[in-house]
Amino acid sequence: MSPALPLAGPDPQKLLELLWLQVVALQKQGQYLDAIAALEQLRLYAFTQRQTEHALRAVLELIRLYQLVENADMAQLCAQIASEWLPQVDNTLLVAETLLRVATLAPEIGRYQQGEEVALQALRLYETHRNMQGLCEGWLLLFIFHNHTGRYQSAGVYLRQAEQLLQTIDLGAVYQVAVLNQNAHWNWYQGKLVTALRCAEQAVELADATGQQKQRVENRIVAGNLERALGEYHKAQLWYQQAERLARGGVFSQFVGWVNVQRAWLAILQEHYGAARRLLHRTLQTQNQGRAITVGVVQAILYSLTERTDEAAELLQRSLTHYLESGNLVAANTLRLHLAANWLRRVELVRAAEELRTALGWMADQRIDYLPHWWHPPTLTLVCTYALQWGIEVQIAEQILLRHLGALALVSMKQLQTSADPAVRQRATDVLEILESDPLTVLGETLDPPVRAVLADLLTRRRLLPESLNDLTSLLMTAEQRNSPNPTLVAVFGLFVQGVSRKEIAAQLHLSTPTVRNYINHIFKSFDLPYNPAERDVRRQQLRARALAAGYIGAETVKP
Repeated sequence: MSPALPLAGPDPQKLLELLWLQVVALQKQGQYLDAIAALEQLRLYAFTQRQTEHALRAVLELIRLYQLVENADMAQLCAQIASEWLPQVDNTLLVAETLLRVATLAPEIGRYQQGEEVALQALRLYETHRNMQGLCEGWLLLFIFHNHTGRYQSAGVYLRQAEQLLQTIDLGAVYQVAVLNQNAHWNWYQGKLVTALRCAEQAVELADATGQQKQRVENRIVAGNLERALGEYHKAQLWYQQAERLARGGVFSQFVGWVNVQRAWLAILQEHYGAARRLLHRTLQTQNQGRAITVGVVQAILYSLTERTDEAAELLQRSLTHYLESGNLVAANTLRLHLAANWLRRVELVRAAEELRTALGWMADQRIDYLPHWWHPPTLTLVCTYALQWGIEVQIAEQILLRHLGALALVSMKQLQTSADPAVRQRATDVLEILESDPLTVLGETLDPPVRAVLADLLTRRRLLPESLNDLTSLLMTAEQRNSPNPTLVAVFGLFVQGVSRKEIAAQLHLSTPTVRNYINHIFKSFDLPYNPAERDVRRQQLRARALAAGYIGAETVKP
């Protein structure tokens, strides 16, 4: 750290300016902790000199930097100081900045309604002064409040306003990355996973190019979460590895624990429950309140899936209370569905029906059919199947099954077709007819365009047999203990059995060659064809023969 400047001298204003220059220089060098120390020095000096505006600006910058280095407690303390000083400030732009900075802490401490009210106050002041930077920050923050509470239409309005402003005025790469990040979240929350992933990848690229270290980490985590939601577990793991490498050893090392939480959920989706326990154990002591709640939710779902339903019920109920109090209704109703599944596993059907009715009713009212947090396809299949059986919010349950669960719904719908209740049988038949009318439907709506094009071509030319696509999808899904269909894996299989080279498969599907190689190894394992150096050249022939015998591919299997 640079030597401290003396806190005395004939010209306090000049000394304050020098202190600010020191803070700016330290931040440019990425020395955030030293910058925080210098700001604390500046704040104290300004306070002793009765320079309230300087002192308040120092506190606001401290809030931002404490958030940057993931020290939520100190950020909250600074926000309290700033709020207490507001009555002494006549500068309305500084008041707006203070209100907005305080509001940014609301999502971290679960106070969405209060944060939104404060952000709106700030926005009105910025509008009065036509302060473009403040308007952009205000719109992006209000987007977060609306998006997290399921108000996607109004969230989109705020996001579009920020985008349009950036097209008119160059506010810098920081805001461009922020808009890309929020676009990723907006599409993700609505289940538009491919579009969301493209936005996250663009945010990563721009953050890398402009040296925004925290955004480099955060957007890699978002990209990993989206690949995970798409069933691309290997790609998700690669993103998490990159995020951890960037975070480890620096001021962003707190992100390592958050990456482990994401990996724990990835392990749960793959049914690697022991690995999930180990990863969660590393993160139990997190000091971030919001992340501690998330750790508890993941732990609760793990308990529920491993027959520890008593502990699961207690943790889920505690977390539900937190999210209801905070106003985060997206998370709250996701937990209601997991509670319903937990009651089903305990055969407490009345409680299960009550949670289902509340959660699906809210989703129907909001016209929501996808939930970004803790989306566990087998659990969603279970609760939606019971919703159809019991006649609870049938339309939204059908929508979830058809749009997002696809192949997983086939078995449960066929079981419902044996119901003694003719209405239940008809509901199941209606779902099955839609699933079976278009083979690609079982793979979900979030197909990457190159993958969709390859699969459509393979099915049209009967290189993959449409009538067997469900079984093939289930085989490849089960082989790697996947809990959701993996369209890319199916497309790789379809091309590989035709004799297409790994390099050409990678080009057609916009993948890396190592990724294609990993997929092919998975395919061989699923068909029980272990690696044998003596049979290296004939393994593809054996794979083709087994796939042909099982009825997955047509007789014309060699690419013309």
